[in-house]
Amino acid sequence: MPLDLVIFGVVTGAVLGKYNVLILVPAIIFSVIVAAVVGVVRADGLWRILAMMSIVAVAVQLGYLVGITIRGAAEPIGEQRQTGGDRLTDTAACTHLNGPPHSPRQ
Repeated sequence: MPLDLVIFGVVTGAVLGKYNVLILVPAIIFSVIVAAVVGVVRADGLWRILAMMSIVAVAVQLGYLVGITIRGAAEPIGEQRQTGGDRLTDTAACTHLNGPPHSPRQ
């Protein structure tokens, strides 16, 4: 299996990680077409071309997963820099966890 097509699929998916998941449909279609064309140009057999197409489709999805994971892990760091405080110890941000303050019973 050509490693270059797998790398192409992973990088494509990772770049698309900032978009909605529906972007994967055209990205997978495009990547599968590219894999089929590469297989035909290399004069590979039918089963090898189908395997390449499947592997590239999975690589795009895995790349998308890596992209959204990296983006999700980097967002809290960016928010801390912008606000200048710690999100977890900020009392204004944690009021929804404790609910409104209760008055003592009389």
